[in-house]
Amino acid sequence: RLLPTMQIAKPRPNLTFTYANPAEMPRPYYRLVLVFDYANDLGADSVCNGARRTGPGMPGVFKVFAVYCRNDLSLSQTTAWTPATGPDDPRIQVLFRELFMVVFTDSMAVRPHNGFDRQ
Repeated sequence: RLLPTMQIAKPRPNLTFTYANPAEMPRPYYRLVLVFDYANDLGADSVCNGARRTGPGMPGVFKVFAVYCRNDLSLSQTTAWTPATGPDDPRIQVLFRELFMVVFTDSMAVRPHNGFDRQ
């Protein structure tokens, strides 16, 4: 029930979210990994390598660790939480809109300089 909420809140690149694994592993393999009720000591690179440790959940709180991976390396990461009653709660859509702006940033600060040095 969460996938339609993510599609509505998706970022500007025309992305399609799915739970399905690709038939053949692409190279490079870009993917967004979400870990719900994540353990506080869980790191982004370990998530890209398959780790999925969780911690104690809090009733009425939607807590997620989002990691954008390229193969086994993390490109960006963020955590987010919101009080929510279920996957259809409108606060979760707001959370994903804001989370996607961090994970899939348009910031010039994270882009290559294309051969130009800053003075």
